Amino acid sequence: MNYKSSKEEKDFLDNYSIANFERPSVATDIVVFRVVEEAEENKKKKRPKKLQVLMINRATYPYKNCWSLPGGFCQPNEKVEDTARRELREETNVSGVDLKLIGVYSEPGRDPRGWIISNTYMALINNLECELRTDEEAWESKWFAIDELDDIAIGFDHFTIIKDAFALLKEYATEYNGSIFNLLPETFTLAELQQVFEEILQTELTKQNFRRKMMEFVEETDEIETGYSHRNSKKFKRK
Repeated sequence: MNYKSSKEEKDFLDNYSIANFERPSVATDIVVFRVVEEAEENKKKKRPKKLQVLMINRATYPYKNCWSLPGGFCQPNEKVEDTARRELREETNVSGVDLKLIGVYSEPGRDPRGWIISNTYMALINNLECELRTDEEAWESKWFAIDELDDIAIGFDHFTIIKDAFALLKEYATEYNGSIFNLLPETFTLAELQQVFEEILQTELTKQNFRRKMMEFVEETDEIETGYSHRNSKKFKRK
């Protein structure tokens, strides 16, 4: 049954002023992960994978010249997830990707500008799909390996957010969550897939056990990887 407001309730709302109460600003921050091949002079062996996170060098205060996550404030009549998608598209040119909610960050003092609550998301993208952009508030975008973050100045509580996102990503890898495939191109070898999981989990996996578990998630294609000195490998795709 639909609720029908009474005259008393209408009178209450007509005289209610939200301006009588302090209100927080609502923002989003997005942790964008990708996996790239580390540079190597030759292709005699598989080039190891490296997990990276996208950071923005702030051109304005607060935290001017520090690194932060892409994100921004919600606009009127905009859902929070729509804000995250808009900011991701504007700053990275990436659209149509899955966004996973990491959490809501509301610690008092987390932003020196005032009472700002951030709804944070994680996006896993294919390296080939990303074209970085900047705007008047961010003069440089750059990818950092996870182990490089300790050596740079990071604004707000974004280092904590990244750690939480990485923990969620490791949980996905442990559970063989299909979202991990978003880090890979459309077709890939099983060795490449295993390297991505090993980079996230920071441990080596047994080849036979890994492939046995993954066969329910992938299917073979007609493509063959070439260019390495080892035996050419078949390519697979996500089912």
